[in-house]
Amino acid sequence: MSVKIIKDLPEEVYHSQRGEETPLLTYSAVKTMVQKSPYHAYLNHPLLGAGEHKSTKAMDKGSIIHGLLLGSGQEVAVLDFDSYRTKAAQEEKVASYEAGKIPILSKDYKEIEDALITIRNQIMELAPYFFDTDAERELSIKYSLDNGVKCQSRLDWIQPETGRIIDLKTCADSSPDKLEKAILNFGYDIQEAMYTKACEKAYPEMAGRFTWEFLFIETSAPYMVSIVETDSTMSFLGNHKLERASETWSQCLESGKWPGYGRFVVNAPMWAVSREEARG
Repeated sequence: MSVKIIKDLPEEVYHSQRGEETPLLTYSAVKTMVQKSPYHAYLNHPLLGAGEHKSTKAMDKGSIIHGLLLGSGQEVAVLDFDSYRTKAAQEEKVASYEAGKIPILSKDYKEIEDALITIRNQIMELAPYFFDTDAERELSIKYSLDNGVKCQSRLDWIQPETGRIIDLKTCADSSPDKLEKAILNFGYDIQEAMYTKACEKAYPEMAGRFTWEFLFIETSAPYMVSIVETDSTMSFLGNHKLERASETWSQCLESGKWPGYGRFVVNAPMWAVSREEARG
């Protein structure tokens, strides 16, 4: 698969993989295989099990903040209702989703607009280059890993000439202690590894020179922002998980078999053993 760098690819086309002959491996699929099973990845893939994904209010709010900061993303439908309690409001909400838009009540949208002032000010202080007009936003890359597995990745923000990559994340808590756990719990180490490989395939002259930053944004007051850089240990974890999962993906595609959890052994944690020994 030759490398394809695609600007302005509609989000729906990217996520649906419409027009692709072979299911493309994504960060989401890798994370699912690592944290769940190949069968779960199969069910959730648009060209395989085609599982449905339901949006939540928190997810919608995060997507809107994400889109407004990047100047892209799904179109937003601002609904002039006080709540979704009425039938008319519910119908408008459903119609918005069906039209590919993110519905939001006008009062909630006003809250986001006000919050963006605080968010932008923090970003200007911590990472003023984020607002650099030379950066590519929502850049899609289709490529193959070294083992031949066909993939796709979509970068929030990248400056190919400097090698700087920024990925936006909305969250409930952007404090350092919470983020250390969140990066592993949500498989962001895998995302960093996979997207960096995508960039190295797309811009081989920059291989080994890309830098990665997570921009975490809280979705409720006081809307604190954190910029996180990972070290080599996190890169090792992400790359190892990606390599392991991509080999499994290749085998599953070839065999048509997508195993679940299977058979395994559970060990008693040492604290439980120690406690029982102490009780005599």
